[in-house]
Amino acid sequence: MKRLFIIIITLLLIAGACLLILLGVGYYLNTPMEGPADSGSQGIEKQGKVFQVNKGDSVSIVAHRLEKGEFIRSKYLFIGISKIKDTQAAMKSGFYKISKAMSTIEIHDLLVAGTQKLVKVTIPEGFTARKIAERFDGAGVCPKEDFLKALQSPDIVKKSPTVS
Repeated sequence: MKRLFIIIITLLLIAGACLLILLGVGYYLNTPMEGPADSGSQGIEKQGKVFQVNKGDSVSIVAHRLEKGEFIRSKYLFIGISKIKDTQAAMKSGFYKISKAMSTIEIHDLLVAGTQKLVKVTIPEGFTARKIAERFDGAGVCPKEDFLKALQSPDIVKKSPTVS
C-alpha cells in the first residue's frame, strides 16, 4: 500500500512539473516580440507595421506569414488559439497595423474582429512622387524609400492606368 502511494505521488509530481513547463512555454510563446519598454524600434516599427490578410487566406497561411514577419513567435500557437476559439474561418481580409508589442492572442482577436487601421491622406494636385512619399511616410502608411522603390517596380507600372 505504501509503495502504491509513493507511485501515485511521484506521478502527480511529474504531471504537475509537465503542466508547469507547458504553461511556461505557452506564456513565452504568447508574449509580444518586443515589449513596450523596448526603445530599439523607430518610426513605423514603433507604431506598428502593416499586415495584409488576403481574401480566402487560411488560418495556417496567415499564421505562417505572421511568424515569418516576426509578429508572433509561433504559428502553432496562433493556429491553436484559432481552433480553441473556433475562429478558423473568421479571419477578415484587409490591412491591419500590428505593433510588435501585441501578444499572439491580441493579434488573433484583431484579425477576427476586422478592426483595420485606416489612414486618410490627401494628395494635392501637382505633388511629385517624392512629396507623395514624404506625405505617406509622415502619415505612417509606409516608409518613403519603400514607396519610391515600389514606383520603379515593373509590375506596378504595368498596372497603372494610362493617361491620354
